Amino acid sequence: MIDSTPDSYARPLLVTKLYIPPPRPQLVRRTRLLARLDESMSRALTLISAPAGFGKTTLISDWIAQTNAAVAWVSLDENDDDPARFFAYVIAALQTLHADIGQTALALIQAQPNQPAAMETALTLLLNELAGIPRPFALILDDYHLLHSQPIHNAVAFLLDRLPPQMHLVLIARADPPFTLARLRVRNQLVELRAADLRFTMDEAAAFLNNVMHLDISAHQVAALAERTEGWIAGLQLAALSMQGRGDVRGFIDSFAGSHRLVLNYLIEEVLQRQPESIQEFLLQTSVLDRLTAPLCDAVTKRSDSQSMLENLERANLFLIPLDDEGRWYRYHHLFVDTLRARLAQSQPQWVPELHRRASAWFAQHHQATDAVTHALAAKDYARAAQWIEAFEGAMYAENALPTLIHWIQALPRELVQSRPNLAMIGAWALLGMSRSEEAEQYLQLVERAVNARADELMTPDATHLTPEVRAALIEVTIVRSALTMPQYDFPEKIRRLRHILPYLTDDAPYLHNPPPDLRAVVYFNMALAHEFSGESNEASQAFAQAIALARERDNIHIVSMSISHLAQLDFVQGRLHRAAETYREALQMSSSFPSPLVGSAHTGLGNVLYEWNELDPAYAELRQGIELGKVWSNWETLLPGYAGVARVRLARGDRDGAFATLDELADLIQRSHATAMEPALDAFRAEMSARCGNGHAAARWVDANDLRAIDPIPYVREDEGILLARALIALHRAQEARALLDKLLAGARAGQRTRQVIAMQTLQAQVLHLLGEETEALAVLRQALTLAEPEGYVRTFVDGGETLRDLLAKIGSGYAHKLIEAFPDAAKDDGSKTIASVSPSIIRPSSLSEPLSAREREVLRLIAAGLSNQDIADKLVISIRTVKKHIENIYAKIDAKSRTQAIAKARELGLLE
Repeated sequence: MIDSTPDSYARPLLVTKLYIPPPRPQLVRRTRLLARLDESMSRALTLISAPAGFGKTTLISDWIAQTNAAVAWVSLDENDDDPARFFAYVIAALQTLHADIGQTALALIQAQPNQPAAMETALTLLLNELAGIPRPFALILDDYHLLHSQPIHNAVAFLLDRLPPQMHLVLIARADPPFTLARLRVRNQLVELRAADLRFTMDEAAAFLNNVMHLDISAHQVAALAERTEGWIAGLQLAALSMQGRGDVRGFIDSFAGSHRLVLNYLIEEVLQRQPESIQEFLLQTSVLDRLTAPLCDAVTKRSDSQSMLENLERANLFLIPLDDEGRWYRYHHLFVDTLRARLAQSQPQWVPELHRRASAWFAQHHQATDAVTHALAAKDYARAAQWIEAFEGAMYAENALPTLIHWIQALPRELVQSRPNLAMIGAWALLGMSRSEEAEQYLQLVERAVNARADELMTPDATHLTPEVRAALIEVTIVRSALTMPQYDFPEKIRRLRHILPYLTDDAPYLHNPPPDLRAVVYFNMALAHEFSGESNEASQAFAQAIALARERDNIHIVSMSISHLAQLDFVQGRLHRAAETYREALQMSSSFPSPLVGSAHTGLGNVLYEWNELDPAYAELRQGIELGKVWSNWETLLPGYAGVARVRLARGDRDGAFATLDELADLIQRSHATAMEPALDAFRAEMSARCGNGHAAARWVDANDLRAIDPIPYVREDEGILLARALIALHRAQEARALLDKLLAGARAGQRTRQVIAMQTLQAQVLHLLGEETEALAVLRQALTLAEPEGYVRTFVDGGETLRDLLAKIGSGYAHKLIEAFPDAAKDDGSKTIASVSPSIIRPSSLSEPLSAREREVLRLIAAGLSNQDIADKLVISIRTVKKHIENIYAKIDAKSRTQAIAKARELGLLE
């Protein structure tokens, strides 16, 4: 569901998370490490990875105080494990260096659905702006280990691969990030500081214990503590705190032993037990909070002196870390707060829910949605959590924080969700937005159970027995379900159901949502899609026009831009290239003031029109821009034609390897997004391109597995697949099969007045007739195609036919035919003016492989040669077994192998394992 309604509960950014921690007034100056950090500014990444208590943040804050580089800082917490939230903070931090940085990127981030790789467009725009900053600067992400979202890790890896030379990234974490660092190591772009580097040396331990903590112990005793703690700074600090005021220092040091966890628990208990009861009570009660500020602590503890208490804790060095320069916001050391929470749960478990309830109420009062809901869930106050989720829905959609929204709903008891149909509906819309269709359907069924009725009852003659509230719920179920099942072919039934519910969508009707979403525009848009996929162009155009009119009333730019793009696509299919290009440009112009990721389909549509006109450079630019926008919302309606268009442009330029690399890029995106429904289209593109490039084995496997030839009539939604299949059959010289297929395809295309398809099919039919020796018939069919194509200036449909079509055009001899012949690559003058863009696929110099291996396939091949099993490969590359098997299948096809042993042998022959 697309809903940009402003919400008073929109989650503000907490500016204290952007404050650089000030250096401690008394610390051990770690000159050797500061020098390494200075040197690291010439590299891409500094990784400071060590267990808690090794002084990671303290070291960095000291380095910042003495460096000349500009620094942007983000203190991360568990609530940032959402791509939209995470990157909002990253951009806000970078804007502390330059106020205008990332504004366009931030607008795109707010519009994205948190799909895997969806942030690449925003990062590309952001990197372009950061490249203009003239001086060196660093972005520091503290506590990166708290993030588990794979889309975030993918995006950070994307950023690292493309950093401008003056930018440096610092990750501070307890564990390595879950993306590969090997490439950065090989390129000498990584500086690593680990536990072994951060441990206090003997001299540093002595300086800390005696000069900072004022213990005045002997060198022998310092050595004993340093040895027992292995230079672990937190252990030394805890030991020093416990030793202060103790008479038997030697006895304490002698008894100081055990694992880090046991030592930590022991020492914190020692520290706690030495504090006054009032301080212990404050520490335990405020331990439920991730961040501390005096008003919040007052609300949770029901006291009025929290500000002075926090200041006293800071002075006493009781693991309280300031988050700003004003002494307003703090947090506890992570391990310290973990132990406090464990003690609270053990000693006063009855207080835990009440403390969380108080925190939830405070955060709700201050319009901080995430913390309000999080604490309500922690208190198991599910009714209040549900209330806040419903109240915050608009804010979550405005930020597109759909993973967080879904996580909240899934944390609630199932029976509560079922008892609140609005709550279940929120879950269904959010899951639909993230393309998680099966889970979305489960929530639709919860809605139906909640209202004790099924959506089918809307279609019965006695639907008047349904109350308005029940009808409202079933209407939304019907709309979402129609979108979920759009890939299925029961289009007339979808249209019937959607048309049936339109009369109920009046302005005064009850709705689950307040304010209600723009349901009428969504209904007309879905109806238009069903008509379009049925091949009913006129009906589709009318429904898209209705959707546009309704969406404009609500300023719903997304529906408007998508609908206009679909109208252009209808013109394109019907052969009206000039009108299609004009309509695509209208969609782009209309969205220029408010960029919608969904306008990517207009870019790819225009790019494919330009490709048909043989305007390869502008076509490539439009297609790539469309792809980047399509990634933001994982819009496959944009991505599939975009990638296919880029591959064709590259092939037209003579870049065969680049064409297949484009398809490999698409395959990786499909796997990362778990969009398995897109794989058949990818297989079709790859097979057709393999056939054109001479890899008959790969093409034949797909051709033989395709079921389209057995279908009659062939549905409109599979006509493009049929054209690809016909091209592959022609390349394989299977003319009779191609002829039979084209006869069926042409009948449907002509009946639907789809002129573009008719032209493409007739060029293929001419090639088939030529292969069969029916030259007169071939020329007659080609003349028909030329008559249809000339008014709109078709070029590539003919040029991509290769030498056969060029020879047939030469025999026709018309003026238009001569113009087309001039567009063929070998028609260029041999005077140095011939560019790579004019090289024909038919004259590309062959390599040892008819289709190159992708980078990931080479990696899998090397692991196969190393003897790893499929499961081992999946674990090592952090991918699924299914993805590993897909890579192996592709490898076998490309190097013509049938087993691992044969693949290894052939790979060695081809030099692929060097």
